[in-house]
Order: sequence, then C-alpha cells, then structure tokens
Amino acid sequence: MRRLAIGLVWAVFAPATFAADTDAVVVAKEVNVYSAPGDAAPETGTLPKGTRLQVHHEEPGGWLAVQPPNGSISWVNHRFLDFGDSGLSKLPATATIRCGDAGIEIEAGKFYVAGPLNVRRTKLANETVVTVMGPRVQWAGDNSYWYPIWSQPGDYRYVKRDGIQVATAAVDRMVVQSSGTMENRTPPIVTTRPAGALPPLGLAAAGEPVKATKPANWPNNPLWTQAETADKAGDLDGAEHLYFQLAGEMSKAGGDADLGNLCYSRIHAIRERRRAKGNESVSVKLTST
Repeated sequence: MRRLAIGLVWAVFAPATFAADTDAVVVAKEVNVYSAPGDAAPETGTLPKGTRLQVHHEEPGGWLAVQPPNGSISWVNHRFLDFGDSGLSKLPATATIRCGDAGIEIEAGKFYVAGPLNVRRTKLANETVVTVMGPRVQWAGDNSYWYPIWSQPGDYRYVKRDGIQVATAAVDRMVVQSSGTMENRTPPIVTTRPAGALPPLGLAAAGEPVKATKPANWPNNPLWTQAETADKAGDLDGAEHLYFQLAGEMSKAGGDADLGNLCYSRIHAIRERRRAKGNESVSVKLTST
C-alpha cells in the first residue's frame, strides 16, 4: 500500500510534457513571473500556489511561455492609439491600434511600476482593440509617451517549469489539500513594488499599509451596488463596464484605493468566467463624460 501511495505522488508530480495550450497550475508556494525567459530578465510579478495558467510552449533551459496572468500590464506608444472621435476622456478606456501591416512592438510592464521594462517580445496588429488602464508616462527609454494596457493573449510571460504542473483532477486535489483552501477562481497576480516606483493606476501598492477596518456598509458606492446586481444577474458585460467605471473613479485623487483594487479583482474574476466558457474576448466600451 505504501508503495502504491508513493507511486501515486510521483505520478502526480513527475516532470510533465507541456503541449501547446496546456492548462497548468502552480504547485509551489509561489513562482516568479518574468518578461522574457532567463533569470536576468525583469520580473513582472509572482503567482501564488493554486494559480491556473495556460502554457503556450516550452522554451530552452526549463522555461515555459504562458498566456499573460491576471493583472499583467504592457505598454503602447501613444502614437499608435486611437481613442475615437471623443478622445481620451476617462480611464480605463478602450482604444484601437493604428499602425502599418507590420504591426507595432509593445513593451512588457509590471503593475506597480510606472513605465516600460525595456523588453520587447510582442507585436500588436493593426486594428487590435486594447484596454488602456492608466495615464501616459514619459519613458526615458525613448523620451516619448507610453500608455499602460491590459496584456493581450499572445503577449507571453515566462515561468520556470519547476513548481508548475499540468492541471489534472489529481493535481488540483493535491494543491487544495496542501494549501488548506478551495478557490473557484484564479487568484490575482501578486506584485511587489521596488523603492521609488509609482503605481500607474493610482491604486494602493503591495506591501503598503491599508486601513485596518472599514464601515459595516462598505463598499456603499451606488456604482458598486449596480455592478454587483448585474454580476449576480449574469450580465457580465454590464458588470465589467460598471466595475471599470468605478475603478476609474477610485483612481482619482481622494479615491478609495482599496475599492479600486477590489473592482479590478472582480474584473479578473469575470474574465476568468468568460474564459472558462470559451468567450474571453469581450470589449468594454466606456461612455464619455
């Protein structure tokens, strides 16, 4: 019986072959995420145990190229963003890439770092619709202005294969039992902010103190109530729109950073539900003020 148990554990955690578009799960306590394969590449965050990933392909040296995890940020030069006839009136906002047939290179980013990481591995095609998440930043790399966007599918991030396993029912059970928790959605990406870095979205940075208590009726914002009502009713487009709108309000001076973070967590959860249903690509169009 003991040999059988040992064999089962080895079968679960033995090195796996990651085929294209393989669903995977983090089985280590946490793994670092990088902008390119290699320890010298800038980190873009960390993923806690239980995080679900989609592996696109393997890279030499024990690296996996994965679809950008929740919270992944990239940067686009302002010259290639078309905000429509009304222009950029509020954030977050949708925009369309306008460029030639060759596409444009974008920069990898990190959620709490106000500027690109000087890593270009992805191109966006003309007419790609993106979600701009924060104000423009003048980047010292080329002295021009860049906007942060939610990373697009195909804008890969990289993790070491150690601590990552193909997602199976057996692996899920092992992860749940060892962590003592059961999560029905992918945990948001956890990031750390280096000294001097500025959060581009105006949200509270990881590691900074937050208020110990909130009023009993928090959050009591009318937009939050509307968003939750739409979410519970299954109106994912309407809920995401309202969460985005509220997060934009909270990113302004005097806004509640905790509520802004909570809105983005709900947006991540909605997109995971869409992805599970095979309907991830949904554009969010915000009304002008």
